[in-house]
Amino acid sequence: TVPVYVVNPRDNDGNLVVSISQGLQQYDWDAHVGALAAMAPNWPPGSVCVYHPMTYGFLAGELVRRTDGRTIGRFVADEIAGPLGMAFWFGLPQEQDHRVAELSADDKAYDWVRQGEASAYPAAFLHRRLSATAPNSRAWRAAEMPAGNGQGDARSLACLYGVLANGGIHHGRVLISP
Repeated sequence: TVPVYVVNPRDNDGNLVVSISQGLQQYDWDAHVGALAAMAPNWPPGSVCVYHPMTYGFLAGELVRRTDGRTIGRFVADEIAGPLGMAFWFGLPQEQDHRVAELSADDKAYDWVRQGEASAYPAAFLHRRLSATAPNSRAWRAAEMPAGNGQGDARSLACLYGVLANGGIHHGRVLISP
């Protein structure tokens, strides 16, 4: 089935939305989900599987927001990171910036983009603002982009994966279920 927020006829090129070349602000949640809601599917839902590196997080996060009322960052903080005592965020608080390692990049850091541009769906990799060092900015760190900027330390990620490996149960409490 088509998500409820895919409502308009096919008057928009989905490749433009995926590539964020319509002038959307990279960190603007409402702009992204609004653009995704306005576009029609490029093929019948469920008939093709295509990797869309950043938009997937907006789609999944909007499902959480529309069913629960909280943003994905608030939901994860309240329901997963908080109960587990994890230092993990979608939307890093500024007071946590001192814990973040800065990224650097040489030309090989963009090999994945060049490979994507040679694929059957090159527009998915033509994000004009996405770079290997984009996560160094305060705007990136603060944004809730669940497909691209979950931020936490190794201990917290190990805790999260341990819960997943244990069927979603942590100390007898079900946190995540199928």
